[in-house]
Amino acid sequence: MLPRVCGLLLLCAACSLDESGIATTDGGVIPDVMIQDVVVAPDVAQDVVDEPGPPLPCTTDASVCSAAVPGGWSLTAFAPNQTTACPANFTQADVVASPVAAAGACTCDCSVVNQPSCALGNVTMHYASNNQCGTLYMTFDITTEGACTDYNDGTFSLSAYHEYTDLALTPGTCSSNAKPDTTKLSATPVRTCAPPPACAEDLCDGSAPSGMRSCIVGPGDVACPAGPFTDKVAVIGAGASLTCGACAGCSVTASPCGAGTVKFWGDSSCTMAKGSVPADGNCDATGGGTGVNHFTYVNPVQNVQCNAGTSAATASLSSPPQTVCCR
Repeated sequence: MLPRVCGLLLLCAACSLDESGIATTDGGVIPDVMIQDVVVAPDVAQDVVDEPGPPLPCTTDASVCSAAVPGGWSLTAFAPNQTTACPANFTQADVVASPVAAAGACTCDCSVVNQPSCALGNVTMHYASNNQCGTLYMTFDITTEGACTDYNDGTFSLSAYHEYTDLALTPGTCSSNAKPDTTKLSATPVRTCAPPPACAEDLCDGSAPSGMRSCIVGPGDVACPAGPFTDKVAVIGAGASLTCGACAGCSVTASPCGAGTVKFWGDSSCTMAKGSVPADGNCDATGGGTGVNHFTYVNPVQNVQCNAGTSAATASLSSPPQTVCCR
């Protein structure tokens, strides 16, 4: 019966295990790590491979400090990087802080909606048999570039001289769309380690794992609450995101208009050419053609360029933010 009694005594001794070890019959103490090595030997290899660090021994039960943590806040150990390992008995969360969008994170494309033109607007015609062009004929409103325009006078022979308005540039319009470049989005990788209940009071009192700080974390980007945790060290989230604002300042530029040309035609589809005259605001010789009834105003625009606008980039956390306040 002796071995069975000894076994019961050892079992009872195990029942009295406190957080520092097991008392032996000779007054010594068997450390916890030895117990883990002996009793849980199969898990030792797994701890080394899968867990970031050995468990942190904790000896203080939850008490005054942890009980005073404000509602909505919870204790955590905080590392300003993701290279510092959490103890194996803490719950690890890899998050980010301080998202930043570098220059050029948002760019804009550019598309011409309406081409600029040097052949749109009100064209006034004067004529005469001499180079004074003192007779006003009428003003034509040209709304489509190159339109075959009726003189509204039947078919006639040209006067010796005509004068036509030298039209100015009608600006073009454009559209611009924002394009995000997430390669220019960055954030600081950080880590939080939530303690097990047995370690809450130790952590709250300032006993943090090596390389970490004793902190609390709460919802939102807020000020730190009253108490020992007054140093707001980070606002954290699961990741970072990039938002581009609407593009502004899109423009279309072109060379200044040179002198245009009025071409004379003998049909309503402007296929029977009857000569031409400069549209430069001067009284110019027409050549006196016959059988004219329509004209076109031609002046191609040179060096059209679409200039993209700009878009403001905003970097933010991709999940609801949380504030970390440390002792």
